[in-house]
Amino acid sequence: MAAAASLLLVGCSQGVGMNNVVEGSTLSIGVLDTAMTVNAEDATLGNPLAVTSSAEQMIGNLLYLPFNTQTVPTATVNTQFASVEAVSTAPLIVNYQIAEGQAWSDAVPTDEADLLLAWAAASEHFAPEGFDPAEYTADDGSLRELPDDAVFFNTGWSPMKGKTELAQSDGSNRGILIEYTEPALEWRESLKQVLPAHVVAETALGISDPMVAKHAVAEAILTEDTATIRKLADAYREAFLLEGSPAAGAMVSNGQYLLDSIDPAGVVTLKPNKEFRTQNSAFAETVRIVPFESSDAMLEALRNKQINVAMPEPTVANYDAIQGMDRRGFSAISGPQESFLRLDFNIGAGKHEYLFANSGVRKAFLSAVKISDVLAVQTNAMGVAEARSSWVFPSSHPESQPTAEATGFANLTGIDEDQANKIFSEAGVKSRDVCVLFDARSDVQKQQFELMKTSSSELGWTLEDCSVDDWRAALKDPTAWDVAITVDDTSGQSFDLLAERFLTDGTLNYSGYSSPELDELVATAKTAADQYDALNAMVEIDKRLVGDAVGYPLYQLTALGVSADGVEGASMTADAPYIGQDAYGWDVKP
Repeated sequence: MAAAASLLLVGCSQGVGMNNVVEGSTLSIGVLDTAMTVNAEDATLGNPLAVTSSAEQMIGNLLYLPFNTQTVPTATVNTQFASVEAVSTAPLIVNYQIAEGQAWSDAVPTDEADLLLAWAAASEHFAPEGFDPAEYTADDGSLRELPDDAVFFNTGWSPMKGKTELAQSDGSNRGILIEYTEPALEWRESLKQVLPAHVVAETALGISDPMVAKHAVAEAILTEDTATIRKLADAYREAFLLEGSPAAGAMVSNGQYLLDSIDPAGVVTLKPNKEFRTQNSAFAETVRIVPFESSDAMLEALRNKQINVAMPEPTVANYDAIQGMDRRGFSAISGPQESFLRLDFNIGAGKHEYLFANSGVRKAFLSAVKISDVLAVQTNAMGVAEARSSWVFPSSHPESQPTAEATGFANLTGIDEDQANKIFSEAGVKSRDVCVLFDARSDVQKQQFELMKTSSSELGWTLEDCSVDDWRAALKDPTAWDVAITVDDTSGQSFDLLAERFLTDGTLNYSGYSSPELDELVATAKTAADQYDALNAMVEIDKRLVGDAVGYPLYQLTALGVSADGVEGASMTADAPYIGQDAYGWDVKP
């Protein structure tokens, strides 16, 4: 933290936002995209784990207090800001409540109206029956013109989306009660942030008095006034944009920082929020989020002291460049992302039809390709490969290792040549030609494929390079591949999304895997009233997936960053799995 001699700026507001600020300090962070909104939950951003949404994620972390201080390995509620409590389990009713004394940067209280708006947006409760946003979404993720009667906030995935009754007040003026109509294992994570309802109402309804505006929001939602809610939803989609000049909603926050300006080049400048009212207040007097068109340009700017933290694309070339800078006036930041690499089998079809319909044949293939060599490519290229031993739990989860022992994960690759030949004979396998799909743009995956090809050829397998740039599209074609090396970016977002990979009718199940027993276990995990019962069900799910040899979870992908000397606290931790998630606490020397 700051040296004792540092001059601290102390404000006179009711908040503590200026108590730790070091005069003259600037934190300039390089990112690979230009921020289009301060609303990190805007669905147009796509996958929140992607590097192309890093600017919005960074700004959202600094402007808005989160409901959870961390979500990996489990959700931990930010009790200084809010409480999340199940008051009933059958049906599931959850009380989401803001802590006393919380306020927006304009000193307007944070309260029930803000929660009601957050619920309406996250749940999309008022969307017309049968409304499919995909029909109105352009290829770039932007929305086309909606029907006149459509109430649609366009918010990203939430465990409560389409799964709740009408929200109710809890009587405190700071909380709401939400009854879930379907299982929601991750109800603690349903609301990620709140946005200022009074600003949305001023934009939508022309009400300038903030408390009157809040009342109008609450009344409209609680009475299901869809005409008014439609106006609120339309304003909500626009109120936090940064295109051109910042919209009104972008100028109000409840986090450590407040938007100060955005220049024509897309550089976003933040200043401390004087009304910030919990611990962990800001250290830097100024934060700049600086967009770059390439990682090379970003790293060059870091060397030239134009920025003091860089978050480049996690490639081998960038890893090598950062290693060359480490301990030479800079410090490397790296660690496992929430996304992970996996091997998938085409069980229900395949280019070579039904080659991998038999679980024994799948295990024989996994034994032949030498998984340890595949892992070594990542270690040699990027310095780290945090191996996974579970489909359900990330490697940082305390259940990961015990679950691996319970599932017999190590036995997935224990088939020798004699055992394999017996399996092939019993399964009627005549040809061992395998089409392997992977990302043609990835140097690491190319090396991994070549190693797999060489090692498996010793046991009679012939691997064909079926790589393409758009591997995600190819994955959906059941006749285009037999085995795929894929990036799984559902893990860090939701158990629900991860389960969609394996459920019989799962929207993300491209392998054709089907197991009634697994479907039942997923339903059990989702409906478990007790967290430990849910964990037990998830362990059983892992046992089923490993026993059926549906594929192989390889390793957590690596995130890269580098900071200049003088920036203290920049790192990746369990509390901040995204680089920059805790940037409000990074100490910067003036």
